[in-house]
Amino acid sequence: MKKVLAIAGGLAVAVAGLLGWMGALSGVPIEERDLGPYDFVYVQDPTNDFSKVGELTEGLGQRLEAAGFTQREPAQIYYPAGRGIQNQIGFVVDRVVGNDVLGSDTFFRTVPVQRYIVARFPFRNRLSFVLGHYRVDPALREHRRQKRYGEASVMVILEGDSILYLQPVASGG
Repeated sequence: MKKVLAIAGGLAVAVAGLLGWMGALSGVPIEERDLGPYDFVYVQDPTNDFSKVGELTEGLGQRLEAAGFTQREPAQIYYPAGRGIQNQIGFVVDRVVGNDVLGSDTFFRTVPVQRYIVARFPFRNRLSFVLGHYRVDPALREHRRQKRYGEASVMVILEGDSILYLQPVASGG
């Protein structure tokens, strides 16, 4: 019995350590500040299937690399459900992307400088995006509720070893 308890305790400590390292047990600091502009190249995700994000990102990343875009950060913009707007999966890039690179299924736009609710979450591996969603989304929602801001999209940018979450400040009413 002691051996089983020791194994279970060791496993619990290991899982807690892993979750702590991944950022699941830490707070999510929120701030508001002006950021941008961001040059954003993307494909639309008609399925809203989060398991397709990696595939869409990888395919677009290969096209951008072949076109000489080496300075890029994976980024997505997710819209509130029920608005009829497709999520946008792509990259923040260092310059304008011309029509010769875009093709018929890829789009480019500049996201202007604007006021955002900002949060960061550590990036360790792909699981960080799942944990980040479950940790950051409630923190953003609570901040919006306290400030009486309306529902808004969220832009997610992978910046090295952290994930940056940007939600435009929207008035509630």
